Amino acid sequence: MRTRTLTLVGLCTFSLAACQPADRGTRTLSAEDEAAVVAAVEQTIESYFDAIQELDVDRGLQMWADVEGFVLAADGELIDGYDAFVSDLRTTVSEVDRILEMEIWSPHTRVLDPDAASTVIEYRWAMIAATGDTVRSHGSWMYVVERFNDGWKIVHSAGTHLYDDYDVAAVRNMEHDFFAAQMAGDQDAWAALVDIDPVWMPPGAPTVAGSEAVREFARPMFEEWVVGDVSADADYGTFGDWGYSAWREGTWTITPKAGGEPISETATALLITHRGEDGQWRFARSMWNQVTPGEPPTPVAGQEPVELVAIGPEEDIAAIKRHFQRYEEVVAAKDMSGIAGLWTEDALWMPPGSPSLGGTQAFMRLAGDFLETHDVVGLEMDLEEVQAADGMAFVRVAASGTYVPLAGGEEPWAFTEREWFIMQRQNDGSWLATHCIWHPDVAAG
Repeated sequence: MRTRTLTLVGLCTFSLAACQPADRGTRTLSAEDEAAVVAAVEQTIESYFDAIQELDVDRGLQMWADVEGFVLAADGELIDGYDAFVSDLRTTVSEVDRILEMEIWSPHTRVLDPDAASTVIEYRWAMIAATGDTVRSHGSWMYVVERFNDGWKIVHSAGTHLYDDYDVAAVRNMEHDFFAAQMAGDQDAWAALVDIDPVWMPPGAPTVAGSEAVREFARPMFEEWVVGDVSADADYGTFGDWGYSAWREGTWTITPKAGGEPISETATALLITHRGEDGQWRFARSMWNQVTPGEPPTPVAGQEPVELVAIGPEEDIAAIKRHFQRYEEVVAAKDMSGIAGLWTEDALWMPPGSPSLGGTQAFMRLAGDFLETHDVVGLEMDLEEVQAADGMAFVRVAASGTYVPLAGGEEPWAFTEREWFIMQRQNDGSWLATHCIWHPDVAAG
């Protein structure tokens, strides 16, 4: 399918009289007047995107001006002239079956004079094409907007579309359908997007393994609650038949069916996806942490490690094992440089009970504060699962040991934690972690 997206930025025919510029003056804007210009310009852009989300070309084009010198620059190509733009936009929209999502954020608006401004936004959208293909794009876009007798309109525009690769787009689309089923209360549709051998690791509860156990675990959610407004700021990736969705922050609401006010919740999560023999991506592993105020939960003794399942090239499996042997050594030695060297510089951590941390420096401050006041004795990083392909890997670890406070008055305590990693092979054959989520283990009662 040829993806026509140069003009998901629209237009419509209206009289040239309506598009005559307002009389320009040399007056100086007050702060209040400048704020009004900014609000009007940003509302113009929002109105355009609202119209396109509904595939209403005529309404969307009301935000564009048919003026001499009109040009749109997109992805290295120019559409020269308003009529050419209209034609391309109408063709583009005719090839869309429906819009799955469309969002703009982070507007940066500069007032040029009382009747003109430029604004730059970031955006993302996803659509189902008439062919049935799912297309997802994100990027940034710039608009020049002028005030005319009938309102503010776009006179120039430029930007870029960045497209998710096919597998990542498929994972994102499946995730959308999964949570749409959850919000619709359709447990059968939800369960159809769970892999045949799933492992769920909820916070504060034992591991849930197997399709029937996961379905039973989710049953109260469908019977007792209405879930709404699920959204996430997430990283996505795929490797072989595996993929991931790493939530820096996910939010949703739950409303009791018995009556009551909606409750807002926030979490971080690492959701592992698997492509089945039928080509369908499904959720295979899921660990999440509630983001709540206060101290993270105290690690406790929990379940015993399970036997390692490792799938991937032998040399990669061996290198990943060496990584975690090194992990044990540098933590025991409080070798901060060695600990930092286990991660990529832009790694994402999702600790229990608190917001995610981005970048090695942020995590090292957290780790350094803890290791200044505690020793970690007898740390064992028992690998339970490795899925490696194409230079990436998902790794499940059962970590155990004893935390020994250095100050008096507090007793040492044994712990077990479940820790999940996304890892990446480096040019020298070593492996570093790019994402990590963990929380204290809880034994089945």
